[in-house]
Amino acid sequence: MAKESNKTYIAQLDAKQLNKKKGFISELEREFNFPSYFSKNLDAVWDCMTDLSWLPYDEFHLKISSWKSTDKKPDFNYKEFLIEIKNHWEQGENKIPFKLEYL
Repeated sequence: MAKESNKTYIAQLDAKQLNKKKGFISELEREFNFPSYFSKNLDAVWDCMTDLSWLPYDEFHLKISSWKSTDKKPDFNYKEFLIEIKNHWEQGENKIPFKLEYL
């Protein structure tokens, strides 16, 4: 469950739940409290994760646990997707620190 820490939003995902797109989408929706209009697809995840205006924080920290212990190859590259989101926040017009940490 996500928590606030000095204006930092900390979200935690379990990599075991991320092997399928559906699990990835559900986990991000849950951790980032996506708005009710969220349409549960990767385009909508991108739109939400590159907005985050409903969360009044100065930076975001996404921790992904158990990523080394997953024995199945994901059906898409969620790591690359998250790096693109991180780059959006760190290099875009509205720069906000977005840290990814694999535990």
